[in-house]
Amino acid sequence: MIRSSGQIPLSDLKPFALFLLRKGVIMAVGWSFVYFLTTWLNMNQGILMLFAPLLGAAVGLVYGWTLAENAADSAGFSGLSLWIILIAAAWLAIWIPEYLIGTLSGHGIGGFGRWMLIMSAMIMSMASAIWRGSADA
Repeated sequence: MIRSSGQIPLSDLKPFALFLLRKGVIMAVGWSFVYFLTTWLNMNQGILMLFAPLLGAAVGLVYGWTLAENAADSAGFSGLSLWIILIAAAWLAIWIPEYLIGTLSGHGIGGFGRWMLIMSAMIMSMASAIWRGSADA
């Protein structure tokens, strides 16, 4: 149920945070698979690197849509605050595994192909999370 008041009680945020955490952990594990499956995009500095944004856009679209599915009902609020929370959760599900795996392997982000993969995933996750979050409201 969506409230019309401008205040968000903290008691409503705890179940919503658990809802986002559960989906975010699944997406972070998924990004770990994406990280290892796309290492070949960075190994070769040739034409294969141009496919990184396409793959990142597809993964970002799935991440944003999955994260925002039924988010307005679970949160109890909608609008800009919901969009910001959904975008932050989607981006954290991309950047936390990327940082941890990059730090542990010593490669960092890796190269221009990896950067294009991450940026297109972030842009599409933002767009699809807002689109799906506003469609449920």
